[in-house]
Amino acid sequence: MTSLHTYGTPTSRLSVRYVLALIIGFTVTFNNVEWSFGGNTLTLERILSVPLFLIICVLLIGSKIPFRLPKTGLILLVWIALTFFSSATGPVPAWSLKMFLGLLFAISFYYMTIGLRANPFTIFKSRTFLSLAWFCGPFLSIIYVASVLHLQLPDIALHWLQEGSGGTRIRGGITEANLFGVFVSLITLAVVALGKTKKVWWWILVLGLHTSLLFSFSRAPWISYILSVGIYYALIKRSHYKARSFVWYTLAALLLIGLIVAASYFVMAEFGDNEIIGRTHSVRTRFIMWGLAAESILKNPFLGNGIYSFSEIYSFAPELVGSDSHRSAWISNLPLALLHDTGVFGLLLFFFFMISVIRRGFVAVRKTAVNRTIDVYQLKIGAALVAFLMAMVFSSQSIPAHSIAIFWVCIALTERFATLSNSSSLKD
Repeated sequence: MTSLHTYGTPTSRLSVRYVLALIIGFTVTFNNVEWSFGGNTLTLERILSVPLFLIICVLLIGSKIPFRLPKTGLILLVWIALTFFSSATGPVPAWSLKMFLGLLFAISFYYMTIGLRANPFTIFKSRTFLSLAWFCGPFLSIIYVASVLHLQLPDIALHWLQEGSGGTRIRGGITEANLFGVFVSLITLAVVALGKTKKVWWWILVLGLHTSLLFSFSRAPWISYILSVGIYYALIKRSHYKARSFVWYTLAALLLIGLIVAASYFVMAEFGDNEIIGRTHSVRTRFIMWGLAAESILKNPFLGNGIYSFSEIYSFAPELVGSDSHRSAWISNLPLALLHDTGVFGLLLFFFFMISVIRRGFVAVRKTAVNRTIDVYQLKIGAALVAFLMAMVFSSQSIPAHSIAIFWVCIALTERFATLSNSSSLKD
């Protein structure tokens, strides 16, 4: 079988590229480590993005291997330019340009991942990734149970748990439990792709990841994960689709949606009085924020109000929901947030970028699926990445994920999968 085990990876574990990859991996998966400096919030992403980017640029200049930026990367550059213009001309330009800089730091990890020629096939098989999976799954689940039982925990555990919405939730190294729930679903799919069904440790890890996802108590990630599992198994079918297959998949999708609605109704009926399950306060908060966002959108429908301008325009919004934190002023809906911040043009361009990435990955997955000379593991990893992006877009990620670097790294890994799958090393 064709193998991509060594393509795009360092020849030595002590190479500069390998060290940079480790630093980037740690930086983007533990971004809730924050410092306050001069009224600004600093994270590992924001502190390390510039030096990492410059080092990778130097490596590319000294490398004999040509750097090829995917066409989708060029689309993203246009969206970045439009976002800058929206921020500079919006109602709160000073604030928006500062937040644009933070967004730019996050997006830089997309280009760094591509510049390092990251190989998702080896990344998701590495001991480093499996260690992260054990941390995000079984370990954090145990930490959560210990907190519920009021056992004494070290102070660092406070960084892994989040209080709010009526109870304790897991957030791991990510800023919000919602975002943690989304990204742990990708980790789960990548572990499932390993297919170590004869290993006891694999079953423990898979169970722990599902438990951890449950304890994030985030409804959008739950739906996103269910969708991603269905898409994942549809993508890895190792034969061409037929018209009859699409009918069956459509019926299965409708049945799945029906089951989700029925299960949601049952849970709300039986446990809705528990705030962390019902989350009625969070629903009311969203409607209030969405109503305010609609007012701003109508004022600047085409170019928007500037990146993350909502909390500055409506600085009084937290008071409306009984909060004193500026983080409560947040549009918890990715499309609506993009429409508010960058207008119709920015929204369409961003989703054109996302759809282009997904389409490129989808085509690569299906070409891999019908080519039986290619290792099934490579197919499954590609399917996991594409299914994750599709589910996240369709489930309207509850808190805009484009503000943190791990979102951009996952997109870049999907790009890299497509590039590797279309390389000459995969041809017969």
